[in-house]
Amino acid sequence: MSTFRGEPQAPVAVNACNNNKQEQPEWLMVMKATQGEFQETTDGDYTLTLTGVKPGMLAFTDRPDRQAQRWDTTEFLNYWANEFGDDPPNAVISADSEAAITISNPQVTGDTVTFTATPLPGQTLPTDTINQPTLFI
Repeated sequence: MSTFRGEPQAPVAVNACNNNKQEQPEWLMVMKATQGEFQETTDGDYTLTLTGVKPGMLAFTDRPDRQAQRWDTTEFLNYWANEFGDDPPNAVISADSEAAITISNPQVTGDTVTFTATPLPGQTLPTDTINQPTLFI
């Protein structure tokens, strides 16, 4: 398992163990944007494009740790491959409706983030523009 480390004064981990094999907290992330859209690709996956992505995201842990921190969105996404490797995380996009997906390959351009998205079984993705989406990772 790997560890994402933000600024030295605020270490963070998505699902990791340190060198002493002590369990680190498991982190969940909340990313907010102005708009979102899914576009089907030729291989059956989708491209999820989020525009107006906020520069900071909320990260929090479940019990028993109960921590919360603000993370830099671009820094976290730039470290994506080190954290998730070949095992992309599940996520939920929520606005007027919700859909559960796996997301991978984030690309950041200004305040726009694109992901490769694959719906989890039984999920139907929205076909219209998504206003004020929140992505839970």
